[in-house]
Amino acid sequence: MKRILELLVLPLLVCLPVAALSSCSDDDDTPDVDLSIDVDGATIVDDVVYVVRGETMKVTSLNISNNEQGKTALITSATYFVDGFRLGSTIIPPYAFEITFDDEAAIGDHALEVECAVAAEGKALGIAVLYYPVKVVESASDIPAAPASATRAVSTARLH
Repeated sequence: MKRILELLVLPLLVCLPVAALSSCSDDDDTPDVDLSIDVDGATIVDDVVYVVRGETMKVTSLNISNNEQGKTALITSATYFVDGFRLGSTIIPPYAFEITFDDEAAIGDHALEVECAVAAEGKALGIAVLYYPVKVVESASDIPAAPASATRAVSTARLH
């Protein structure tokens, strides 16, 4: 019995110093990208997404651009959350998703989060979490005046 324990434990003890010296990844190795969403059925004013209660907001595309010239970047999946509740995921570009704020949705502030896996040439895989404040209003007249192209929202995402 003692011999069996020596055979099992001794190799693990030899590997321990190697495991302690290895590291996961360098923070400088994460993708340097910009991400944004395009929406339909919502209006974006001053970085707030306005949706009329009872309407469906459609995220028509999730966009990515690599800040390193000449290198590609892509999104491999997107998971959508509203107020911390997972609504669903998609792995099909352009990562479109519909979110209905039905007649029971609370008027006021909400949060849309999109978690997406990001791959960039020469970098480690990253996970980006995009955050967009959403305000549900009673009617379209409650939405502040918006610029003509108020359908794209840019989010500063921290990649992990």
